[in-house]
Amino acid sequence: MGDMSDVLCRFRDLCLDANDAAALAAFWGRVLDRPVEAADDAGGYRVGLLGGVTLWVDPVPEPRTVRTRVHLDLRLAAADPGPLLAAGARVVREPTAELPWWVLADPEGNEFCATPPMTRASSPQPASSPQPASSERPESALPVSPEWPVSPDWPARPQGANPVALPPAPIDLVVDAVDPAAIASWWASVTGGDFGQDPGMAAAGVSDVPGLPFPLWVFNPVREPKTVKNRCHWDVTMVDATPMRLVSAGARIVRDPDADIDWWVMLDPEGNEFCAFPPDSA
Repeated sequence: MGDMSDVLCRFRDLCLDANDAAALAAFWGRVLDRPVEAADDAGGYRVGLLGGVTLWVDPVPEPRTVRTRVHLDLRLAAADPGPLLAAGARVVREPTAELPWWVLADPEGNEFCATPPMTRASSPQPASSPQPASSERPESALPVSPEWPVSPDWPARPQGANPVALPPAPIDLVVDAVDPAAIASWWASVTGGDFGQDPGMAAAGVSDVPGLPFPLWVFNPVREPKTVKNRCHWDVTMVDATPMRLVSAGARIVRDPDADIDWWVMLDPEGNEFCAFPPDSA
């Protein structure tokens, strides 16, 4: 755990925009084998993750126009992602010798990575997209231990259990970044997580993030800067009643609390949206 004396916030929840919130929430609930329930009268849904964290699926009118810059990496229970495809995912890229994981897309086209069992324990490469033109994610390596654990809160996989019947386990929250080291270091400093970066590698990460129900928060290098609102963002719970210290640290306020919301909408130094809640919020 990093220096906790200047911690300003802790990870709270994930939020995903959707044109069909009910269908997308059902997909992620089925894939992760987690409960889904209606969140409010506005048509949102919530998927109950572990550790008190929720995946909020919120309806929006605008369609996805660019590749999603924030995604989950999943570790599969078996080498075949057939159950995910049956739930509604589609294959974007199959594993290769150099990049031994699947790149899949959910029913609304949001890409995510699915790693076969033990692939990460035997390979230095991360679950990320192939080395491409500037419109795709480049190959990188991640600053983590060779064991590549899933979250200790996630259900254990009983020895001898049928792997096809077990749900995939999230192992990373991945964010595209123009300067991965800088933005990973920033989030490590405000959350008290541990910053890490392998020598000579562009990707950077944060581990032991308070509130994060996955082992790693990875910032993956891309050439193109963020140009539109992220379809997936995260929420934090602040230590203070206002976000002034986050602003002093380099964040920017986009929207103050008003008649419709009781939290702040903010941007981190790379322009990633996040919502900041006061410490006494439910």
